[in-house]
Amino acid sequence: MRPIFAEVYIDPFLNLDYKATLGSGLGYNIIDTSKTEWSISGGPAYTYSKYKQVEQDQRQSDGSASFVLETSYETEINKTIDFNTKYRGQFASSDAGGYSIMQSLHSK
Repeated sequence: MRPIFAEVYIDPFLNLDYKATLGSGLGYNIIDTSKTEWSISGGPAYTYSKYKQVEQDQRQSDGSASFVLETSYETEINKTIDFNTKYRGQFASSDAGGYSIMQSLHSK
C-alpha cells in the first residue's frame, strides 16, 4: 500500500527544469513468497512541470491531475544473485508533460 508518494524528476535534455508529482494510491501483492515478490500499485496524483525554455506565447510551467501505475518484480535466482525490475507509468495532460514510462533493472 502507498498512502502517499512523491517524486521530483529533472531532465535538462528534455528542456525540463523539474517535474514534481504528489499522489496517493493502493497496491496489491500478486506474488509474495520467500524467493519472489511481484506487486502492482497505482493511484491519482497531481503533476507540476516547469520548463527551462519555452516559445514566446507558451507557459513556463503547467500542472494537471495525473495517474500513476507501477509494477515491481523481485526474485532470488540463487543465494548470491537477485533480479529486480520496476516499471512506472505516469499519465498527465500534454501541457504538464504528457505520459512517461520508466523502467529500472538491476541485479545483485
